[in-house]
Amino acid sequence: MKVLSLLLPGFLGLSILAGICRLSPNASAADLFSKVQCGADIPKALIGGVMGNERVALTEARHKDLGLKDLGGSDLSGGLFFGSWLICGNEYQIITDKRSVVRDVLQFPEHSKDSPEFDGSCKVNGKKLPGEIVAVLNNQAGLRTYRQNLPGRLIH
Repeated sequence: MKVLSLLLPGFLGLSILAGICRLSPNASAADLFSKVQCGADIPKALIGGVMGNERVALTEARHKDLGLKDLGGSDLSGGLFFGSWLICGNEYQIITDKRSVVRDVLQFPEHSKDSPEFDGSCKVNGKKLPGEIVAVLNNQAGLRTYRQNLPGRLIH
C-alpha cells in the first residue's frame, strides 16, 4: 500500500504531462508551414510534418508571406487525404495519412480550362485500374474529343 501511495503522485504527474504533450502536437501542427521558405525545398520542409486541424483561414493569415491558400482536397483510399495548396506562387499536392502526417508533396504543373487537372481512377478496356491518379490533361489543338455514354471513357 505504501508503494502505491508513493507511485500515485508520479502517475498523476505523468498523466498531466501526457495531457500537455497531447496538446503540443496540435499547436506545432498548426505551424507546419512555418518551416517553409520561398525559394527553398518546400516538399522537404513539409514531408513528415503534421497538418494542423485549425481553421484554414487562420493558417492562411499566419503565413501571408508564403501566399498560402488552401485549394481543396479529397479523401483517397487507404485512409489517405489528398490536398492542394498554393505556396509561394506554386501549387503543391500534399498527401496526408489518417494521423494527418504529411507523407508526400509534389509541386504540380500549371493547369487551366484548356489543360485541366484531373484526379480519379482510370479504366482500361472497361476494367478499373487499382489506385488513383492526378494529372494535367493535354488538350491538344486540332483533336476532337467525343464522350460516349460510358462514364470516364473518351475517344479521340
